[in-house]
Amino acid sequence: HELVQMVGDRLFGSGIAEGALMYASISNSPVYMYRFGYSGSKSLTILFNMSKSEEFGVTHGDDSLLYVHDLRRFNVESKDDLSMSEMMSRMWAEFASNRVPQIDRLLFMTDARHSLPKLEFTE
Repeated sequence: HELVQMVGDRLFGSGIAEGALMYASISNSPVYMYRFGYSGSKSLTILFNMSKSEEFGVTHGDDSLLYVHDLRRFNVESKDDLSMSEMMSRMWAEFASNRVPQIDRLLFMTDARHSLPKLEFTE
């Protein structure tokens, strides 16, 4: 599990951070990024027919499961998952409307031009 985490951080995390910084340096608009760490009762790994014991924790795209997909399709009944789905949907709706990813005026992400969130990766 630790090796998968390390390789994923290096392959995804460092490139994402570098890309955000590069774009922020030339953009007049805020550049937001986040690292999704909520481990829900379901993961997109179920699309690859992986059993729960084979899962590697939160995977790339698991956040979209909570706000893009119909959770009923995946038999999600967890109150925590439904609450996170509601929060993510509200945050993205707020971002689409006002260009700021927030819920009830609580900002979840900072502009990459000012600071990047703490990322855990090896360069």
